[in-house]
Amino acid sequence: MAWTTRTLVQTRPNTDVAFFTASDAVKSGIDTLRQAGKCTTLSETESDDALQKTSIITFYETEDWIEFSSNSLNIESANARHVYCEANDITYTMNDS
Repeated sequence: MAWTTRTLVQTRPNTDVAFFTASDAVKSGIDTLRQAGKCTTLSETESDDALQKTSIITFYETEDWIEFSSNSLNIESANARHVYCEANDITYTMNDS
């Protein structure tokens, strides 16, 4: 049974502005956790008008989420996302369910 599903929704002002994308190192770390059975594959979809990008990942245990969220690479990526989105007028919401 899943412990938590994290959903990140980015909304950009127009399609000339690129969405923030996590680095290959972050994606590799997620893949390592997935291969270990700790989370699902990162799912990313865009809205029909291409102004929203939704990223979803599910972690199976509290410890799995802690392992991911406390990793310095992921902390740096979250900070980079905040700076990038602010500089490019991208709003984002993050929800856990």
